[in-house]
Amino acid sequence: YKNSSYIYISGLDLRLTEGDIAIIFSQWGEPIDINLIRDKKLGISKGYCFLCYEDQKSTILAVDNANDMILLGKHIKVDHVRDYKPNCDGEYIFTGAEGSGIGVFGVTKDIQTRFKTELDILNLNFSNKIRGRSDNIEKKRRAKSLSRSLSLE
Repeated sequence: YKNSSYIYISGLDLRLTEGDIAIIFSQWGEPIDINLIRDKKLGISKGYCFLCYEDQKSTILAVDNANDMILLGKHIKVDHVRDYKPNCDGEYIFTGAEGSGIGVFGVTKDIQTRFKTELDILNLNFSNKIRGRSDNIEKKRRAKSLSRSLSLE
């Protein structure tokens, strides 16, 4: 799997959004692409997604640390992906909130506005590689806190 920076995450609670997943999995690296698989007619999550990290080392950390993790009372499975091809048919592509610096996320058009609001609230900027140490520490603290609170519900 050394040529792939994608991981497969299954067993997700259907209430989790792309923003939630990005926050939780940013503990192990910088997510640059998330494709939360949704029912095409209803737009409801199917409980699994593909997530791409900026570097392959992060995939190893995520698989080692998050596989069999309990999240919102459910055991999630996390594994490496060998040959993932991002969905580029245009139906589920969202290029990120304006000015957010976020790459392509698999988001249905009807929730783009909600996702942008979540990003504004969380004030995330995944593409900013040069951050102060305190920003990184705060981001990791928020992600761990969110992860703990989600697993307790």
